[in-house]
Amino acid sequence: MASKLWRNIWQFLNTEIELNLSETVKGGVESAKAVLEIAKALQENQDAKELKPFIENIDSVLDVLNSPLGKVAGSGLPFLPIATGIITFIIEKNRQEPTLEDEVKLVAQVAYLESLRIFLIDHPEISEKLTETEASEAVQKQIKKLDEEIDFNDRDARDTLICFYDSPLRKKFDEILIERFKESDLDENQAKIVTERISRSTHRYMKEAVLEVKNNAKKLAGIYGYGWQQDLEIYSSLDKYLEKNIATKPDEEVFDEKFTFRQIYVPLLDNS
Repeated sequence: MASKLWRNIWQFLNTEIELNLSETVKGGVESAKAVLEIAKALQENQDAKELKPFIENIDSVLDVLNSPLGKVAGSGLPFLPIATGIITFIIEKNRQEPTLEDEVKLVAQVAYLESLRIFLIDHPEISEKLTETEASEAVQKQIKKLDEEIDFNDRDARDTLICFYDSPLRKKFDEILIERFKESDLDENQAKIVTERISRSTHRYMKEAVLEVKNNAKKLAGIYGYGWQQDLEIYSSLDKYLEKNIATKPDEEVFDEKFTFRQIYVPLLDNS
């Protein structure tokens, strides 16, 4: 069956359209495709009726991890609009904001996937190593039971917004992603290093999502107060600095030598 989170979301989205929750969610790659279809539908500004068949077929936004991981980046679809689009639609339609717990769980899932997507785009040396492997049955079950296994209350939601890395969600998400990387041909150490980086970047994308809905989602935006927008400006400034001053370094010559930094660079995850 669709998870509690998605049942709640659907009730907010449109109480007049019956969602068939008695059917068993197919899971696996079909659920992963459904998540990508939701992202596409929201980009195209489709209404709740158009989302119905896709929402019926997923347990979690993390269902997308059932697909080969290369498709997360290769789809070209950002994940943040899944949360921002649905939350905005609910508030505009019903004049009522979802519970903080539901908002945070949804935002955390899409932010985690967005962090993964950006990491794979920025690090082709990793994404090119990944095999076209679908999730094992064991991992599919982990994803399917995710919503049931996490006891997530209002306090957890607030703590997650303040620091995703300390959230009970982070540990569960990381366990799933490490296994998916291992199934995709990274060794355990590589899988843990990459997952750690993705996990630590997730909070940034949570803040970006909240920025998009801050005028409507008062519960969500209110937790951050006023300082979080300044944090996003710092992230942006850091990105520009790295692009301008650091990204060009590999092609510079080492002191007065004829070789460049790129030519002597040893990748962190090199197994040779």
